[in-house]
Amino acid sequence: MDEYEHGDMCGTSEATADCTTCQEKNKDWLQDQLDMTRERVAELEDQLLRAQADYENYRKRVARDHADNIQLACESLIRDLLPILDNFSLGLRAAEKSGNQEVVQGFNLILGQLQQLLSTRGLSSVGTIGDVFDSNIADALTLVSSANIPEGHVVDVVRAGYFLGKKLLRPAAVTVSSGQLSDETNADKNDIAE
Repeated sequence: MDEYEHGDMCGTSEATADCTTCQEKNKDWLQDQLDMTRERVAELEDQLLRAQADYENYRKRVARDHADNIQLACESLIRDLLPILDNFSLGLRAAEKSGNQEVVQGFNLILGQLQQLLSTRGLSSVGTIGDVFDSNIADALTLVSSANIPEGHVVDVVRAGYFLGKKLLRPAAVTVSSGQLSDETNADKNDIAE
């Protein structure tokens, strides 16, 4: 609606600055226009705030998805490297048995570098000899009696287990101590064998 001119509201042909009716109506019309403009500004501000919030949520979701994808790719690669890490450990044991110190040093160097690289990516091993057996992070392959290691503790690590950050990537495969055989148990076994 266009702005009223003096005299339009009161029906006079001459515009008079003193026309109180025109001034009042014009003031009311301007107030209505101002109120409508304020409402429209409030609507636009609300839309802007919603758009900004949507964009911020989208940005966070994309960043989170990107980080998750990187983590999954890293996890997949490390999972594929675990058998290689196992084979290096087996190769090192075999080299130690052969007595060839140069080969042992080579295996130690490569294995150390590989373990260091993987540890910088969050890989840590679980299941060491003497630890208390924990079925949440290790699989018990066998129970053996041991004079040196108390019952319920790891006697030997057959295959190392690994955490990637806080996630168990692979449980350790271990041999667990059943404790020291007592003389009565040995006597019972001898009686059964006879």
